[in-house]
Amino acid sequence: MKRILFLFIMLSSVYCRAQVIPADSTLIREACENYVGGFYNADTMRLAQALHPELAKRIVAKRMDDKLMNMSAAELIKAAKGFKNTNDKNPQEPFKITVFIYDIANDISEAKIITNKMNFIDYVQLVKIKGAWKIINVLWAFNKS
Repeated sequence: MKRILFLFIMLSSVYCRAQVIPADSTLIREACENYVGGFYNADTMRLAQALHPELAKRIVAKRMDDKLMNMSAAELIKAAKGFKNTNDKNPQEPFKITVFIYDIANDISEAKIITNKMNFIDYVQLVKIKGAWKIINVLWAFNKS
């Protein structure tokens, strides 16, 4: 009887976790889309909604002897206010974001974001706080393809 109870508890926890991941995937994808879409459209409210206040966005600047450049949430929001995409790779196509979610574990996640309009790749780490997914770390690079 103890074995059956133990097995039931184990299977229940797996089932409950499986129920959470699709909902979390949707919310993670939404946070990623708000981050990139908010920046692209200069929608600072949408962008801010996706970010943890202590965001760290980083790039290794190859043109500057591999210097590590950092940007905070406040700096990113300020940069978005006046953003205009002058290097649109596909001006005739509508804006499209692709999000690849690599992992969801407990209240953390990792994803990759690319777009058809902007020449960069973002690897983002997210944290779930009070039921909302927020981007806390971004490592990005220019897309050479």
